[in-house]
Amino acid sequence: MTDANRLLHLTLALALLAATSCSNSIEDDVNLLYEGGAKAQEARQRLSRARPIDTRSLIEAFRDTRHPAYVRLDLGAALVLLFEREENRRVLYILIEAIADREAEIRAAIAETLRGLRPPEAVGPLLHQFVRETDDRVRVAILAALEEITVEDGPEPFSWHLNTDLLATEERPDDKLRFTRALQQVLLETVSDSLRTRSLEWLELLADEKAAEAWRWLEKGDRRWAARELIAARDMVPDSKNLNWQLGHLYYRMGERRKALATLREAGLLIAAAALPTKPRMDGDLSDTAWLSATPTTDFFRCEWSGRASPDTARTELLLGYHQGDLYVGYRAFEDSTAALTALAVESDDRAIARDDGIELFLDVDHDQITYYHVAANSLAAVTDQFNSGNSRLGDLQWDGGVEAAAKVSDGEWSLELRLPAHRMGNRRITAGDIWGFNAARIRTSDEFSYAQWAPTYGSAHRPDRFGYLLFD
Repeated sequence: MTDANRLLHLTLALALLAATSCSNSIEDDVNLLYEGGAKAQEARQRLSRARPIDTRSLIEAFRDTRHPAYVRLDLGAALVLLFEREENRRVLYILIEAIADREAEIRAAIAETLRGLRPPEAVGPLLHQFVRETDDRVRVAILAALEEITVEDGPEPFSWHLNTDLLATEERPDDKLRFTRALQQVLLETVSDSLRTRSLEWLELLADEKAAEAWRWLEKGDRRWAARELIAARDMVPDSKNLNWQLGHLYYRMGERRKALATLREAGLLIAAAALPTKPRMDGDLSDTAWLSATPTTDFFRCEWSGRASPDTARTELLLGYHQGDLYVGYRAFEDSTAALTALAVESDDRAIARDDGIELFLDVDHDQITYYHVAANSLAAVTDQFNSGNSRLGDLQWDGGVEAAAKVSDGEWSLELRLPAHRMGNRRITAGDIWGFNAARIRTSDEFSYAQWAPTYGSAHRPDRFGYLLFD
């Protein structure tokens, strides 16, 4: 035998010995996992350092359903670490395959793993499993994984959106429809709050896509089909603030004012300013009889990068009225304690007011959904007002709205009264029946900073294209 042949045989023998040794090592560690305690912990540590040569044995052990779930979970964790070190696609496909495992505990863990790894190849298997899944925890984990895999940076700073093109491909053309129907079925069942919430968020997204089709039909001049498509989108999530706003706005764009206002009013996206019999006393006290004809608005929603409006937990009241060409705003904010209110701004037009406890008003007086007036006030009745051309969130502080403000702070609540002369806003006059774009927001600094809106704008407050409607009765 030549030296070269001896060397070849020696190399093969060593490789076979190493493979056998590693295989035995995996098997031994699996047996130790059954025992628990310190020996099991040592086995987990060795498995976490598994080498590429261990891949086959590790996969076979993980796929062996005779092992209990707690053992296979440890083996799955070792496979994840091996994949992260070696990027072995075979290991990834084994993990994806396990989303259909017979053990719910394994399926949930795999969904959480795929959420972290974010492989696009997992979308199809995750969707298929969600359609047939019955375990709430697993379904929540699958929805969270799908969200993480499809998420992309959005058009605004710090925003994001989901790339739903990944939900259906040429190879899987029906997956999005099957997914939508599965989500709708979830809402008909008695399920956990977390599953219902995530299902609604996904349905909001898919319904918003359908609504986009409606607007394209309107651009083509087909008003009837546009309305039909938008109604179908709204019916996917009947209580959706987003879809009801779009439907009301579509009617308004089409000249169907009565239908538009009825849709918006029912969805809580139309606010009425009452004709006040007298001018309110500007002292910050809303007990003035002039306010009796104004109905308080109390529903506010957290400003979040989400298509699903989430109610704010803080109690807020907003009153709107008009008298002799002036718009009056009454605002009452309830707090456990008003001792810690933040009031950095003490003079007019101080942008520091954005960090104070206070109110913000957005007024699109010509309803062009581009330009608007922005007014903010804090608990000291300091006011900042500006005109915004729609080019950025920072408006022109040179504009003087002539806003008059008065505040009152007491135990458990504080209140504001504001008078806004309409003629200062583009020489506008207030006439009964007028409609403005409008929004109001509450800023809170107690415990942690929070920002809540009357009309949700889904991430950025400075979106006149999503303001609610203000009707002067």
